[in-house]
Amino acid sequence: MPALLLTVPVFTATGLLTPILLGFPGQLLVRALGFGAGPEVAAAREPFLDSWVFIVVYTGFMVQGLALAGLFVPYARERWGRRWQGVPGERLPSSTGVVAAAAASASAAMAAVYAYWAFGGTAGLGAEQVAAYSAETGAVFAAHGICALAAGAGALSLARGGTLRARWPLGLAWVGAGATLTWGLWMLLASLGPQLDRGDGPSTTVVLIYAGQVIIGALATAVLTRYLISRREG
Repeated sequence: MPALLLTVPVFTATGLLTPILLGFPGQLLVRALGFGAGPEVAAAREPFLDSWVFIVVYTGFMVQGLALAGLFVPYARERWGRRWQGVPGERLPSSTGVVAAAAASASAAMAAVYAYWAFGGTAGLGAEQVAAYSAETGAVFAAHGICALAAGAGALSLARGGTLRARWPLGLAWVGAGATLTWGLWMLLASLGPQLDRGDGPSTTVVLIYAGQVIIGALATAVLTRYLISRREG
């Protein structure tokens, strides 16, 4: 089977499921520690799903993500394992290094914004997001910040080469780029479409953050692709 018929869907699935695999357990932990949404925040929210439906659906997403990883990783190791054996080696071309540096710089800024929101900052959020904010929301922001940081760090490490085992930066770039690109694109398209009964929609700052995620994810994906091509050529 051609590689693209496998890698593109798995890359997309990795991107869409990783923030759930990080954020949902974080939300459960926050609730278990007693820092979940209070009655005022709950009253300000318009329920999207009953709580039991939310738990069943997102637990299902977690099982799906783990099952896909358990199926794809052994297959990829057998078919393409040599591409992540050993170390990255020499630096990639300087043009790729520039792209990786841009991705790393932008991802650091993106992670800082998400960390600010995760720890309770509200500047740049829409009025509805501020009213509905809780520590559970902060866990989701933290998950997206981690993914953005992973995309930049993985891309930069692949471009620089070195003696670190290749599978680590490759894994960071794959997971981080996929999550940042797919979620950024998904949320950007949703924010630009009709808002139906969801009020005023996200603020301009939030929309720009979504666009920034798409750019970071695209840059990191470009570096990842160039690295894999170089390993094939080698």
